[in-house]
Amino acid sequence: TMTFSAPTADGLYRIDWTSVFTATGSDAVLDRTPIKGETGGVGHGGYAGFSIRMAKETRGWRIVDSKGRQAEKIHGQPDAVWVDASGKTTGGSEAGVAIFDHPSNIRHPSPWYIAKGMPYFSPALLYNKPLTLKKAESLTLKYRVLVHPGLADKRMLDEEFKTFAKN
Repeated sequence: TMTFSAPTADGLYRIDWTSVFTATGSDAVLDRTPIKGETGGVGHGGYAGFSIRMAKETRGWRIVDSKGRQAEKIHGQPDAVWVDASGKTTGGSEAGVAIFDHPSNIRHPSPWYIAKGMPYFSPALLYNKPLTLKKAESLTLKYRVLVHPGLADKRMLDEEFKTFAKN
């Protein structure tokens, strides 16, 4: 289910995304490419699930998490509740996009996957290990995407997370 807010006067809007996965017929293993250090592990391992991949014109945008880390220092870290990418648009204005990981999500806060040199990021709940859903078991995941004017503002993003967490 996707719910879109109306844009504010300055262009800010929200997309709330809820996904329900149910294992039917038998157990279902949700898996990912193994990470470095695991058998068959690779540098691009660990990502799976809800992601944002932006246009190549956003390369060079600043990626920051709720703990203040930037870019690759966020990769694999399991303690941030949001990640934001922001910078200058091709039209010359500043804008950004953030993902919020809902506290009801399994393994919250998820480790985050940050693609080195790419405008791509993801809460990666499978980063460290697969997840098995037993037959007839369901998994609900909730995320919010916030598209906002201007560069990342930690105070505003923290308040947005608090509001989202109440839903």
